[in-house]
Amino acid sequence: MGALILFVGLWVYRRNYVLITNQHIIQVEQHGLFGSQVDQVSLGRIQDVSGVQQGYGPPCFGYGTVVVQSAGESRQFIFPHVPEPKPLADYIWSCMRIS
Repeated sequence: MGALILFVGLWVYRRNYVLITNQHIIQVEQHGLFGSQVDQVSLGRIQDVSGVQQGYGPPCFGYGTVVVQSAGESRQFIFPHVPEPKPLADYIWSCMRIS
């Protein structure tokens, strides 16, 4: 039973990801075994990107949260537990300038 719970937990964890292209940011969230949600935002609609490292652990271990705010939508895209969040936020800004 423990192995099954571990397998399902790892499967759900591995199915969550963020894809950054030259035109969009796509977030795929797996909610349990059968539910998933796919959100995307165009780079042209992004108004603000920030990389946040709060507390004691994130700065020590090099991870944090990336928050993307898009124009015309109240929803923020929040990507938790991202390695090196500040360089990733800078990379998203540079992709916005290119597109």
